[in-house]
Amino acid sequence: MTAQNLAKTCAELASNKKAENIVILNLRGISTFTDFFVICSATSEPQLKAIANEIETRLK
Repeated sequence: MTAQNLAKTCAELASNKKAENIVILNLRGISTFTDFFVICSATSEPQLKAIANEIETRLK
């Protein structure tokens, strides 16, 4: 899986858990430690934890 596909997958998984304002930042050539950041927001802490857990679990 490419870094770009991984970022898109993370964004899709976050969307499935009702994340809002999802943005994928392309950091190629800017950062030495990552190619992409996936940023999103949630309406509550439990929702945020569910989003993070979903991404972590599905990518294992």
